[in-house]
Amino acid sequence: MATSTSLERLDEHKKKAARLKEAELVHRMRMAGESYGRIAVALKIGVPKVAVLHREHIEQLRELESLGALEANRRVQDERYEALLTTVWSQAMNGDMDAIKECRQILDSITARESKVTALITRTEGDKQVTLVAEGSSDDYIRALEAMSR
Repeated sequence: MATSTSLERLDEHKKKAARLKEAELVHRMRMAGESYGRIAVALKIGVPKVAVLHREHIEQLRELESLGALEANRRVQDERYEALLTTVWSQAMNGDMDAIKECRQILDSITARESKVTALITRTEGDKQVTLVAEGSSDDYIRALEAMSR
């Protein structure tokens, strides 16, 4: 079984991004009142594909909503790091010193990001809720907890 090259993986990422954009466009057209049939004609695709794209977009929205904004942002960052790493990894494995430096910088960024603690701390003050988002080292998290206890 052959392994995929960096260019093939990059092409896969581009195709996935294009599909997500197409799904978002279908959703916007549906929200504007267009029927699946009219969307299919406008985008020059079949009605079943329009329905699938719309369903995928709705599922993506639900997933993002359930993950919360912070987690969704982390996933986007992870995908970006992965895409960057994918584009230079094979070159680094072939001894390209510039690619090796790029890979190390990307991996260092991933490690630094993973060592951060992210927390949402919510408390009720009278009739309103106060939410504090703490992201950083464990010391930052402890300071945030102390701030919320005041």
